Amino acid sequence: MRDGVQRKIQLFFENYQNIKGRFFWRSALLKRLAAIVYTLQGQSLSYEAVSDTMKMIKGITSPFSYFRGDMLMAVAAMISLENDRQRAIDKTLAVYNMMKGERFHRSSYMVIAACRIAVGTDEANFAPVVARAREYYQGMRSRHFFVTSERDYIAATLLALTGIDPQSGLSGLDTMHKELKTKISSGRGAQSIAQALLMGRAGEGGTERALALREAFRSRKLRLDRDYNYPLIGLLALLGADTDTLADEVVDTFRHMRKLKGFSAWSIYKFELLLIASSLVAIDFASRDDGGAVIVSVTTGVTAMLINQYIAILIMMAAASAASAAGAASAASASS
Repeated sequence: MRDGVQRKIQLFFENYQNIKGRFFWRSALLKRLAAIVYTLQGQSLSYEAVSDTMKMIKGITSPFSYFRGDMLMAVAAMISLENDRQRAIDKTLAVYNMMKGERFHRSSYMVIAACRIAVGTDEANFAPVVARAREYYQGMRSRHFFVTSERDYIAATLLALTGIDPQSGLSGLDTMHKELKTKISSGRGAQSIAQALLMGRAGEGGTERALALREAFRSRKLRLDRDYNYPLIGLLALLGADTDTLADEVVDTFRHMRKLKGFSAWSIYKFELLLIASSLVAIDFASRDDGGAVIVSVTTGVTAMLINQYIAILIMMAAASAASAAGAASAASASS
């Protein structure tokens, strides 16, 4: 395992330990998300900064705002890394309102998309970026209606931030989607990988490299071709290392983290730990690669897409909990 990856694992472990015993009403999953947000920026987590930012956000949003839901800690973690937190919050809310004006539906995904725009570009570019994001989303929706949803708000935003013209970008997405679908049955998976490849301006051979990575992980019995991990295949494919090196590094990182206190199979799901391990490896390789725009795409893309996948996991868990509760209520009613 590379020294850089080991240092990132240690930083993530320390960040998680720093927040693990705090925020008693927040789940361990959300605390790990806050810890990884800081780790991907190479920063030691500040409980005070996150806590104060959460209070600032709650102070200017309504009790029913999506900013006050499960994403409060994630948004606070992102914004707490900014020099002027109040200004960053104000800009995020301004972008959020712009997105509502462009007929984006209010959701946790939209909150993160707005935050990504607010901290990722100048205020003069807010309106054009939001308009491009809307064009990207509508284009994906019209081409792949059954696999495009609010989960794609963040990807559409990241693509809009690249400055790539939506028409040419959507054409590129279509081409890569078709190439990936020859080997991947999941339309959702193919779209996620294509989005990541376009974000990093992957040239010719990008889809072949992504498919080779998919097979490399499958052969090691640690698959990334699952609903929550597909985007990482595309992001890893942007890196300069060969596919076997990348796959081995992710596998070694995953197995090493499994041995850490609090990261056993009883404490964290396999797909979440794989998400974290892959992200740490991607960031380490990107930071040591002379890839120019690729480095920026990977570092910003990993953070945003990681949060995107966490939202999906949270929604999945909430749905499962609701279904379980409904089933128990039905059984109780039937027995009474």
